[in-house]
Amino acid sequence: MNLKRVEELELRSTLSLKMGMNIREVAQFFHKHKIGAAPVLDQDGKLTGVFTERDLLFKVVSPSKDPDQVLIDEVMTKDIVTVRPDQSLQDAYILMNDIRCRHLPVVDASGTLLSFISIRDVMQSIMQEVVDQFMAA
Repeated sequence: MNLKRVEELELRSTLSLKMGMNIREVAQFFHKHKIGAAPVLDQDGKLTGVFTERDLLFKVVSPSKDPDQVLIDEVMTKDIVTVRPDQSLQDAYILMNDIRCRHLPVVDASGTLLSFISIRDVMQSIMQEVVDQFMAA
């Protein structure tokens, strides 16, 4: 099987969060857009972190922090693992599996955010290729 590259996914526009948002605003943003994770950008549009439902649960809700007082800057995941557009979907899947995450920012060589992919995006594409090959046989 000849797997696609990340850049071949049907990438949608990337919704992002801004440094300085409080967690209630973030939760409302997630609810409005029906998402569970998003990249966090600084004032210059530079990728500085990722915030997920797990971050919300483990870093805010569970320790009983006030979502109106906690800023995303304090609880986002700062050790960002990214993928490049020219990497294979297999590489992306292995990376997600190895670090146990469901979302990865896609960045270019200079680190500029291009998109934000999910394990669902990767698996749907891989499964579609399997189905296409099966149907062609």
